[in-house]
Amino acid sequence: MALFSNLRLKLLAIAFALAMWGGVAYAENPTTRSTYNLSIDRPNTPAGLVIVGSLPIIQVAVVGSAQTMRSFDQRNLTLTASFADVHVGANRIPIRVTSSDPTVTVEQPNPIIVQVDQVGSADVQVTVQRLHQLPSGFHEVSATVTPNHVTIHGPQSQLSGVQAVVQVDLAEQQGIISQNFVVQVLDPAGKKVDKGLSDPTSVSVRIDIQPDSVTETKAAGAAVTGQPATGYYISNIQVSPTTVNATGLADVLGALKQIASDPVDVGNQNADVVKTVTLRPPAGVTVSPRTVQVHVFIARNPLASPSPGA
Repeated sequence: MALFSNLRLKLLAIAFALAMWGGVAYAENPTTRSTYNLSIDRPNTPAGLVIVGSLPIIQVAVVGSAQTMRSFDQRNLTLTASFADVHVGANRIPIRVTSSDPTVTVEQPNPIIVQVDQVGSADVQVTVQRLHQLPSGFHEVSATVTPNHVTIHGPQSQLSGVQAVVQVDLAEQQGIISQNFVVQVLDPAGKKVDKGLSDPTSVSVRIDIQPDSVTETKAAGAAVTGQPATGYYISNIQVSPTTVNATGLADVLGALKQIASDPVDVGNQNADVVKTVTLRPPAGVTVSPRTVQVHVFIARNPLASPSPGA
């Protein structure tokens, strides 16, 4: 009977010992709670519908012992959310998170509210947005975009006034720009349209840039008016100097073969005519020197009778 004497005290002692052991164990390995951020990747919506805006980051709390949580890997968590039954407008989407580690407890996050819209499309002209200015002394001659229209797909409610823009940085550019640029889909305020897609996604842009002015060597031209005296003809024309320096826009000078001058009148002349004439370049072009000497050689035609008094 001694075994059962003071049974109540013995049981109380055992319970107290277990409590003490549990307290020590908990103090060494307490329960902890950690929070992880999860994202919803590529939600599948019904055909013809699209989610408006970005989906929120899902914060998930996981509870477990300190020892377990020290080695817990976020990749053990799996997030599921069904978008199969969404409709146009606001939708309440339940979120479920599970863990492949059975020693932890996952606190389920609250549902999220997402806006859904119909997928629309719009034909939009591509515009070139120029970043920075050209270097001093250069100017833009022309810009072409191929193709110059794209089709924008996105939420129907966001397609009003949508822009298709390519950004081209002109800083330090001194020649031809010719390359492909990605089309950015922007709203009327210039902000990126979420879920806005361009078809095609890129276009070819060519921008011709030239110096404000260049100097090239051009031939000096000569012109004559009138006819020499009867029995005489123009045997040769010489210009001195034969070339001059012309300064102007590159595209203008590129189409210019020679610089015209004031005409020399040889009417009824029977001897050489030498005259200094002024050069007449087109508008926007200057020349140096501004005058040339024109020598018109007039010779007697041996087969013709000279005019009386010649």
